[in-house]
Amino acid sequence: MNENALVVSAVEHGESSRFERFDAPRPGTYWRLLQDVTGEEDGKQIESNPLDAGIVLLLESIEYADGEPHVYKFAAHPGVPEREAYPSLFHADCFWRYWTYCPEAAQVRERELLALHQEMAQTQARLLEPPPAAKPIANLGYDPSAPTQAEGQALATPEQLRDMTVYAERLKKNAEATQKWIAKHSEALKGQGEALARFHMERATVGLAAAQGQLDAVKGILRTVENLKIYTGDGVEVTQLRQGASAPAELPLTIYQELLSLDEELLLHLEVNGLDHTHLDSVATVLADDALLQRLVPAARGMVLCRFRSSYKEFVKPSRPGDIGAAMANQQLNQISQLHMLLVRDGEQVYLVEGPEFLQKIKQLMPNAAEQLGHFSGRNGETIRRDDLAYAMAQRRQLGALDAYAKVLTMLWGLRDRDVLFANWAVPAFASWLDWGFQERYLRLVDQSVMLGVERPSYDAYRQQQNQYLAAGAWVAVRASALFEQRFIPGAFASQETRQFNNRWAHSRVYGLKQRTPIIGCVRRDKRGDYIEVPLVHEGYNRSGREITGKLYLCREAMQEVLVLDRVHASDLTYYLTSRAQRRSYNDYIQLFQAARTWVAERDRAEGPLRAELCQAVAAARIPHDADALEGAITAALAVARTARRDKCSPAPDSSSYPAYRKGALDTLHALLTDQAGRTAAVDAWCQRQGRRPLRLVSTGKGEFKVYLEPVASEHQVLLGDARHASSAAVTFDPHTGEAVLGGWQRELLRASASEHVIHDWKYITRFAGDPVATSYLDRHDRTIDDGAAKWLAQKSLLGTLRYDQAESLLALPVQQSDSFRRGLDMANLASHAISSRSNKIVRHRLRFAIGIVHARGRPCMLMAEHDSLAYCYANANAAGKQACVDLIRAWYKTPEPAVQRLVQGELDWTPCYVDLSAVWTYRDQARCDDLDHSGTLFEGNVLDPALSEKENSERDIRCMGLTSVGAELFPWLASRTLQAL
Repeated sequence: MNENALVVSAVEHGESSRFERFDAPRPGTYWRLLQDVTGEEDGKQIESNPLDAGIVLLLESIEYADGEPHVYKFAAHPGVPEREAYPSLFHADCFWRYWTYCPEAAQVRERELLALHQEMAQTQARLLEPPPAAKPIANLGYDPSAPTQAEGQALATPEQLRDMTVYAERLKKNAEATQKWIAKHSEALKGQGEALARFHMERATVGLAAAQGQLDAVKGILRTVENLKIYTGDGVEVTQLRQGASAPAELPLTIYQELLSLDEELLLHLEVNGLDHTHLDSVATVLADDALLQRLVPAARGMVLCRFRSSYKEFVKPSRPGDIGAAMANQQLNQISQLHMLLVRDGEQVYLVEGPEFLQKIKQLMPNAAEQLGHFSGRNGETIRRDDLAYAMAQRRQLGALDAYAKVLTMLWGLRDRDVLFANWAVPAFASWLDWGFQERYLRLVDQSVMLGVERPSYDAYRQQQNQYLAAGAWVAVRASALFEQRFIPGAFASQETRQFNNRWAHSRVYGLKQRTPIIGCVRRDKRGDYIEVPLVHEGYNRSGREITGKLYLCREAMQEVLVLDRVHASDLTYYLTSRAQRRSYNDYIQLFQAARTWVAERDRAEGPLRAELCQAVAAARIPHDADALEGAITAALAVARTARRDKCSPAPDSSSYPAYRKGALDTLHALLTDQAGRTAAVDAWCQRQGRRPLRLVSTGKGEFKVYLEPVASEHQVLLGDARHASSAAVTFDPHTGEAVLGGWQRELLRASASEHVIHDWKYITRFAGDPVATSYLDRHDRTIDDGAAKWLAQKSLLGTLRYDQAESLLALPVQQSDSFRRGLDMANLASHAISSRSNKIVRHRLRFAIGIVHARGRPCMLMAEHDSLAYCYANANAAGKQACVDLIRAWYKTPEPAVQRLVQGELDWTPCYVDLSAVWTYRDQARCDDLDHSGTLFEGNVLDPALSEKENSERDIRCMGLTSVGAELFPWLASRTLQAL
C-alpha cells in the first residue's frame, strides 16, 4: 500500500470526523526522505542540517499541540559524527511533502552496518601494511658497531660516513611515515568504532520510543495520585493568624495576583534588617490592625501569594573570613524565609497556608493576559503561531503554568470541603473548583497586568535628583548610624591608628552617636568639604556622658544615606513609603524617608500661609500653569529664597525681613512659571552667534538668572593648567525682543548650589566607535561621553581652596618677589633670623622667594628658589660679615666645626622647589616666602626637557611653564626647559 492509501472507515472525534492514514507516524518507526533538505529552509517549518534525498532516519518523538501531532523529531543518522549529530525537526504541515514510511528500514540498516564492518576490516588490513611513502633501505657494507679495527687500519672512510648519514636519514623518514600511517588509520578505526556504537544505540532508541506511550500513561496516573494528595491536604499546613467573624456567605473569593513580601509590607524589626520567618508572632500581632489588613487583602474574602522576605538577610554572622558554616546556615535560613505561602482572609479571620511545593513554582496567583501572551512570544518579540515549530513547546509551557494554578484551586477545594477554610461560604459542597461555571460564579481575579498605577522614578533616581542641590545652606536628612566611620566623622575617632583585635590597624572609636535615628541639619562647608553637625557622646569608662558636636562630612560615598530636603514634597515621600514597587529595597531608605517626611510636613505646615498666598498671586496674575507643576515650583521658589538668607531659615511673618523674603519667593516663582523654554532658546541663540557652548542656566532668585559656559582660550590662563573652572555671567532678557544679554563675567567651578534653581542643563554627546574585533565586550561596542554640564560638575579644581581670580592674581608674584630680590636684601636682618631653636634642636632658616610657575603632575604650583639664609649671608658678605656668620654658628652649636666647614667651603647652594598655590596665598603681599614649607624639589631628572623624545620624558612629571630672569640666572639648565619667560 502506498503513502496515499486511506482507511475507508471514518474515525469519530467529538462532533467532527476525519480520515486517518494507515501509515500514521509513530515514534520508533523509520522514514525515507523524498527530497533534499538544504538546511536553509524556513526556520518556522524545518530545523535541520543538510540531508540528501533517500536517507532513512528514525522518528524519535512527536510533539503534540491541541491534541494533534505538531512537530516530528528525527534522530540523526548513526553514520554522522557525534559532534555534528543534531536532530531534525519538521512541522506537521510539511511532513508528508518530505517523508514517506520506510517498511524496509531494517534491511537498509543491515546493509549500512555490513558496509561499516567491511570498512573496518579494510582499515585493519591497511594498518598492518607498510606506508606507501616508505622506501627500501639497502644494508650498509659494514657494521658501524663492530669492535675497533686493528692497528694500521682506519676507523672509517669518508664514503662510509656518507653512507651512514644516508642510512640514518632514511630510517628516520620511514619511521615518521609509519607513525603517520598508523595514526591515520587508528583514527579512522576509532571513528568507525564510534559509528558502530551509534548503530547499536539506535536500536535501543527504537525500543524506548515504542515504550513511550506506556510511560506517558503511567505519568498520567501519578499526576492523578498527586492531585488527590493535594486535595486531601497532604503536606499542607494552615496557621490561623487572626480570629473573628467570617465574611458574608454570598461574597465571592477575590484572588490578587501580587506576590507580597511581608517584610516590605509590615516594616517590622528594622533594627535586625527586617522581618523573617522567625517573627510569625509579630505578624499575627500587627494583623489585628484593620487598616493594615485592608491594604494587604482588600476584599472581605480574598487571598494573595506572599513570603516573609524577598531579599537576602544575614542570620548568622561569620566568625572569620570564609566561614563556610555561617554561609551554609544563612543560605538555608534565607531559603525558608523566601518560601511562597498563601495569605487567606475570610472576614476578620486570617490564615497562612504553607507547605505545598507547587507554590514555589509560581510568581503570582492565577494566569493573566500578559502571562498567557508571554508564553507565545519569541525572543525577537514575534508571536509564535500555530504554523511555527516552537508552538508545541510554547503550549507545553502554558499548560505547565496552568497546571500549577490548577493545583492551587485543588488545594483550596479540599480545604473548603473539609471545613478548614471558608466554612461559612455559600458554595456547594464537593463542587469542582476546576469547573469553568464554578469559577465564573464564585471566583474573582484582580489582574495586575491591566491595573493602572502611578509611574515614578525609582527611589534611588529620586534621591539623586534631589541631592544635586547639596551645597552649603541646604537642609538634609542623614542616616548617620550608617555612616559612622572615621572617613565620615573623624572627630569621633582617635587621630592615630592602633592594632585591633583582628590584627588590623584602624582608628579606635572614642565617641558614639547620641541619636540613632536620622538627623536633620543644615549643611555647612569648611576646607575639607560639606558637613552637618551631629551630637556625639563619649564611650569611655572615665568620661561617661560627655557630649560634643562632631562634623559628619557628606562626601560622594555618603550620598546613599543623604536626602536634600529643600525641594522635597511630602506627597512624594508618602508615595515611596507606601508603594509596593518601590519598597523592595526598603532597608536602603525607609528610615531616612520617614524622618524626612515628618520634617517636610512640619515645614510645609509652617509655610502654609505663604504657600497659599503664592498660589493666589499666580491665579491673580493669570499665569498659565499645571496644578502639580505649581506645587513643585512653589517649593523650589521657597527653597531658593530660604537658602539665600544667612540663617537658611524662613523668617517669621511679623519680622522685618519677611517682606523681602516674600518678594524674593514671588520673583523666583514668576521666573520659574514663565517661558523657561524661551529663555533657554535665547541663551542658545546668543552662544551660537558668539561661537560658545552653554552648560547650565539657573535662576538665582529675585528674577535674576545666571548662565555657565565653557571657557574660551582668551579667558583661560595656560599657566594655571587645564581649564576646570567654567565661565559664568549674569543673564538678562530684553523685555521686547527676548534676546539674552550677558554681563558680569567670572570664572568659577560649576557646582550645585542650594540658592540656585536649575532651569536647563546642556548635553554634548561624543560617540566613540567600538572595535568589532576587540576581545573585550566593552571595547567592541560604541561608547558615549557627555561633555556638557555633567562633565563640568565632576571637574575637580587644580587650585586647591583658591578661587580662579585669586590664583590668577598670584601669577604676578614671581616677578614681584624676583624684582625685590634683585634690589637687594637686608643682610643684617637676614643673618639675625638665620638660626633658632625648637624642641632642643637647632633650626636653620631658609631664604625662599618665587621665581616662576611649574605644573607638577598637571597641578599648577609656584616655583621657588631657596637657599640657607646663613650660607647666603656668608657668600655675599665682606670679611667682617663672614666672621660674624662663623661666630654665630659657634655660639649656637656644641660642635660647630662641621657646620663651619660646610659654610666656608660653600657646600650649600641655591635649590629649586615648588609649593601649592593655595599655600602661597598668605604671602601674596610679601617680598619673600621664607617660612613656607615646599611640596617638592626640582632636579634635572624630573623636569621635562623639550630636547628629549616623548619616551625619554615619560618618567618626568614636572613641566616648567614660566621663569623670571632671576630664576634663569640662578638655574640656567631650567631656563632651556621653560615654555615662556615671566
